[in-house]
Amino acid sequence: MGLKDTVEQIKRKSYDAGFETAKNLYNKKEEKMHTVTTQYMENYGAHDSRGKFKDGKNFWKFKGGTTYVVTGAETLSNAVAFIASIATENNIFCKEYVSHYEVGARDEVIDDCAYVKIDVNEYMNASYEDRNKLRKNFFYPKYWSVEDRATLSGN
Repeated sequence: MGLKDTVEQIKRKSYDAGFETAKNLYNKKEEKMHTVTTQYMENYGAHDSRGKFKDGKNFWKFKGGTTYVVTGAETLSNAVAFIASIATENNIFCKEYVSHYEVGARDEVIDDCAYVKIDVNEYMNASYEDRNKLRKNFFYPKYWSVEDRATLSGN
């Protein structure tokens, strides 16, 4: 066996090991997470008048939104469509729409802000009454105080 044969064998073993690792990672049933954020707007013009653009009585204000950590959706687009179907709103009084989305959940999302964790399969397999209960009992982690964040960041 020459040097060239040894190098080829090492390459082949390395390739095979890499392929097996990739195959195992692909087949591994890890929980996929996606982050979807919504923006909420309220029309103050609709409180005391018709609130319509054509009448000049609209007065829209940004009022925050919600960050969702979605599990059970195979793709980011499925997670966005799911949140759009259960959380968006569009009427003369308010609007809520998807404003940001990304694959996974960054540590700062998990650690530093309130979020809703929702599993697509759990929600879709629930009865109508249970879906309403799920929506009312979304999991919101406690906010960290400013002092805690400053301590952890070393400031």
